[in-house]
Amino acid sequence: MKKIINIQYTSNTHSLFLYEDILENLNLNYFIKKIDENISDKLSYNTNVKNQMTDFLSFIHDIEIHQILKRYVNLFNVYLNLGPMKLEDCWGTKSCEFVETTRHDHGLGVSGILFLTEGGPGTFFPQFNLNIDEKIGKIVFFDSRALHEVKKTKITNPRYLLSFNFKRINFWELPNEKQ
Repeated sequence: MKKIINIQYTSNTHSLFLYEDILENLNLNYFIKKIDENISDKLSYNTNVKNQMTDFLSFIHDIEIHQILKRYVNLFNVYLNLGPMKLEDCWGTKSCEFVETTRHDHGLGVSGILFLTEGGPGTFFPQFNLNIDEKIGKIVFFDSRALHEVKKTKITNPRYLLSFNFKRINFWELPNEKQ
C-alpha cells in the first residue's frame, strides 16, 4: 500500500477526511464482468449516478472486495477513532458515451470509490476543491458527509468503478461476549 493523499478539511462544524491509495494486482476482469452481469434496469439512470449501475448490495458479500477493504478497516479505527465499522453497501457502475453523477453525500460513515478504468473525468470534491483523477487500482476513502460529483462529460471508453459505504456499528449491534 502506498499512501498518496491524506487531507483534512475543517469547517466550523466538523472535519472531513480524504484518503487515497493505489492497489497492486487488482482482479479487474473479475469486477468488470460482475458489474456487466448485474446491471440493474431499476436503478440505472434513476439515482445520483446517471449511468448504468448494479444493485446497492451486489458486492456486499463478495470475497474479492472484502479482501481489499479489510486492509483499511483498522486504519480508520486507529487513526480516525471511528469505532467498529461494517460494510453497509457496495455497488458497481458502468458509464458509456457520457458519465455524470450529481452532487451528493452519503450521510454518516466512511465511503469510497475503487477505479477499475482510467482516463475518465475523475470525481470532484468541492469542500476540498480537489478532483481525484482516475487510475486503475486507485482507491479513495472519504468522510461520507463530503460532497462529491462527476460533471457530465463525454467519454470514449467504458468507465467502471465500485463504490461502497461503511457505517458505524452501534454498541447494541455488537455480538454479545460470553463472560
